[in-house]
Amino acid sequence: MIPVQMVNHCSKVAIEQLLSNGLLFSDGKRIGFVHQSFYDYFLVEKMIQQIFEGNSIISILGSPSKQTPSKRYQLQMLLENLLDFDIDDFVDVGIELIHSVNIRFYMKYVFLEVLGQAESINSKVEVFLQEYINSEYWRNHLLDAVFINHPIFIKFLIREGYINTWLDCEQDRELALLLLRSVNSDLPYEVASLLYPLAFKNPELDNKIYNVLCWNIADDSDEMFDFRLEILKFRPQLWNAYISWERLAKDAPSRALCLIDLIVKNVNNQAIENRQDLDDKAIKILAEIAKDRPYQVWKDFMLYIAETTKNTTSIYDKKIDFWISKQYMGQLYGRAYVEMVKASGKELIKIDAKNLLKSCEKYYDYSSLIINEILLCLMESLPVDCSDYAISWLIDNPHTRFFNYTGDSDEYLYTAKKVIEKHSKTCSDEVFESLEHSLYYYHEEDELGIAKRRFEFNRENRIEQNKLIVHWPYWGEVQNYLIPALDQDRISRKTSELERILNRKFNGQHFRHKRNNVTGGVVGSTIGSKAEKISDKQWLKIIEKKDYQKEKWALKDGPILESSPWQFSRDIIRVGEKDPNRIANLALKFPKDIDNHYISAVLDIIGKKELDKDMNKNGDWKPVNLHLAQRLYKKWVNNEDINVAASFCRGIRERAGELWDKEILNEISNIAMNHPNPEQGEFNVVSSEDKEGNTINSLFTNSMNCVRGCATEAIASLLWEDKDRYDYFKDAVDSIVNDKNLAVNMSAIECIIPIMNFDKEQAVKWFFQLANKDLRIAAHPYAYNLFYHLYNDYSRTIKELVLEMYNSEFEDVAKVGANHIANMYVLYGSFGDILFKNIIKSKEQKEGIVKVACDLIGYQEHHEKCKKIIVHFLDEEKDDDLTFSYSQLLYKEKLNINEDEEFILKLVTSKSTRRMVRRFVYFINENDVPIIIFKEVIFGMCQNIIQNSQKEVKDVGSELYGIAPELSKLIAFLYDRTQDDFEVNQRCLDMWDEMFENRIGTMRELTSTIMDM
Repeated sequence: MIPVQMVNHCSKVAIEQLLSNGLLFSDGKRIGFVHQSFYDYFLVEKMIQQIFEGNSIISILGSPSKQTPSKRYQLQMLLENLLDFDIDDFVDVGIELIHSVNIRFYMKYVFLEVLGQAESINSKVEVFLQEYINSEYWRNHLLDAVFINHPIFIKFLIREGYINTWLDCEQDRELALLLLRSVNSDLPYEVASLLYPLAFKNPELDNKIYNVLCWNIADDSDEMFDFRLEILKFRPQLWNAYISWERLAKDAPSRALCLIDLIVKNVNNQAIENRQDLDDKAIKILAEIAKDRPYQVWKDFMLYIAETTKNTTSIYDKKIDFWISKQYMGQLYGRAYVEMVKASGKELIKIDAKNLLKSCEKYYDYSSLIINEILLCLMESLPVDCSDYAISWLIDNPHTRFFNYTGDSDEYLYTAKKVIEKHSKTCSDEVFESLEHSLYYYHEEDELGIAKRRFEFNRENRIEQNKLIVHWPYWGEVQNYLIPALDQDRISRKTSELERILNRKFNGQHFRHKRNNVTGGVVGSTIGSKAEKISDKQWLKIIEKKDYQKEKWALKDGPILESSPWQFSRDIIRVGEKDPNRIANLALKFPKDIDNHYISAVLDIIGKKELDKDMNKNGDWKPVNLHLAQRLYKKWVNNEDINVAASFCRGIRERAGELWDKEILNEISNIAMNHPNPEQGEFNVVSSEDKEGNTINSLFTNSMNCVRGCATEAIASLLWEDKDRYDYFKDAVDSIVNDKNLAVNMSAIECIIPIMNFDKEQAVKWFFQLANKDLRIAAHPYAYNLFYHLYNDYSRTIKELVLEMYNSEFEDVAKVGANHIANMYVLYGSFGDILFKNIIKSKEQKEGIVKVACDLIGYQEHHEKCKKIIVHFLDEEKDDDLTFSYSQLLYKEKLNINEDEEFILKLVTSKSTRRMVRRFVYFINENDVPIIIFKEVIFGMCQNIIQNSQKEVKDVGSELYGIAPELSKLIAFLYDRTQDDFEVNQRCLDMWDEMFENRIGTMRELTSTIMDM
């Protein structure tokens, strides 16, 4: 907005028109455009006029201080207009910009960006390109803005020989490949022609060449596609590249057909065994392609399958692994090929069934399971006027042709059944009688062997007086499955009677001729939700029963049901959680010899002290009565089963505050001292990541999951509740400390902590004894605070122990030792020599030290010491990535903007990563203060990256990759919020200039940030 007086010299009529059309706005005193774009348009019109009047672009833009983002946008509009009007004038203005020392770089860069939009180039542009492509300073900028992704300019490089020269030069080859990749779909012929002479010489180079080809194969020119096929044949390992089959099949069906044929015929099956780029949807589309080209697919694909799978009569033959349908398949290429042959055959049946059947005859004697699958499919698809042919073919060799072992159906006789269902209705009487006769008198090839095994097995069991008798069927399964498929209006009385007999014989029994798939899912009890409704009397019958069939598998989707003590014990727990006293009273009636799962379940119920609020809505829930609980504990007090003993100990631990009898307490001591679990050197829990059990976590986990460890936890809880129990347990604790299993020793720490309150001398003795035995025990998570509880009285011993841990061969122990090193420096001033001397430290040591400093820096009394530690490591270590810990410092609870400005600057400039920059942005927002306060931090961070990290910013694997947009947005935010601060504004512009000039990030990202302002 400007004062109205400033437009008094302008046409009043024009101003009125602009006001009435909503282009101008006035409040009576001031006037201005309603939107910046209107202002820009008229200003650019004026700039164009000045250019044609002979004014210099340098004078039009003004001094560097006036070359703002809005001025950059106006320059872009001006150059775009000049490019449309006169490309020669456009180039002249651009050259003037580039040569001027008074024009900011990011303004000069606009000329290159607009040049890249040109749809044609003339000789003047070519002269400019030839001069500046050879300039070391301008070359990369020209490539970024003008050449990459712009076909017309890549054509220039090809025509002038630059691309060929760069391809021949190993140093420049990557650049040439990048340029060609950027236009592969626009110039496929040229790309293929340039790459072909380089191919077939070096595997690594061929891989790079293949990556230059179009990602979407449908975009290939014919020449590029032929080149693709040739290089794939030569380098089969290149098939690792992902192929979008669904898209290719839709966009270029003939190429999809050619490509899958090439893969199947030329690539080693192992090379594509685990490819996942072909799915069921893509296979359906490929089958449609086969229908459109049935003659080609049937002729080429069918013959290849036949030759490849010839003489494969067993489903275990490895030659059919590639083609067979099964439950879990790593690749679908073989199946896709088979499905395409089936689709083409079905289509040919519609065209000329008799001619197709004639072409099939040569495959009848190939003895191939895959070919048999295809032929069965075709017989089912034959029209009814070919029913005699289909049935006759089927019964000509029933032992082979009845069975489809390789198809999608899990039932091997399913396809034959479908053939019989369809064609038995329309075949001739003579053929029907032959089919009926074939089925009625069918005998399986292994029938005699099965019968012998059954009779011998049962005879041996009778001799040994074993009641187990098996009834393996050796005859009738095939008839039982296929006879019902016959046309019931034509079936004879004899066959109908056989059908009824077989139906009674096989009702509900396992069908042998089917694929045995693995079934997975949730395993549940056969009682399930009925558990709450079962009476106590019924529960006793269930619990007393011994001879359960362990498993009952679900036949369809749903849970797998199991009848077993383990599953029923889970039902008891579920009932007992709601009414524990009912189950406890019922347990008094349990016989002593019941399965241990039931005992463990009852003890788990006893140990439950409270119910979740959501479940205890009435508020009337009560735990098992103490007297009743003690009776049950005493009932099974000598049971050494691992689960029973562990449940007993955990129950006491949960209810440690109650007055347990001496007999119960003695049993806890007895378990802690004498239970056989764990054995020496054995672990109950083994991690795949730590099979040897070397880590602190492994020992800690095992201490909680072994029986003597559970007893130790119970003793610890009992001692916390009542120190007078110490006399009962002192010997037990001593036994735990001296136990031969390290996991049990580990659990001793939990007892030592409460004992510190009433027998400190003994507790200290035990603690140091355990620490000397194994440093991992001293690194127990609960032992951390003991170091500081004992420091004043045992400082020398504690410091020696910490040093041992710090230098331990176990990395996790060394990390805990490093935690203590930093903590004791902050609290007591100890270990300063270790912290600050330039001694080589391991990654774990550094992480342990820095973490403590970052955790404690928020406490005012420790603030300066923690800063000192962090600054030391920032200065000392430039390569190690402790960014996560450092980024946790940027919270207002830890750092004060005014007092810690210098520290924040050092932090973010030393470790300028994506995580750090993003955390810094959150830190700014969290503090809700003017961003100008952080100006030095922002400028320092940007300057650090510009000077030291140009390569990493472009390296995808680097932590700095992708940081440029974050930095640019930060500068834009600062620029926008400091419009009244000339100095800061200019520094923002200078920073953008440097980022453009040093190619920090992509130019598109930087340009986008500026354009969005």
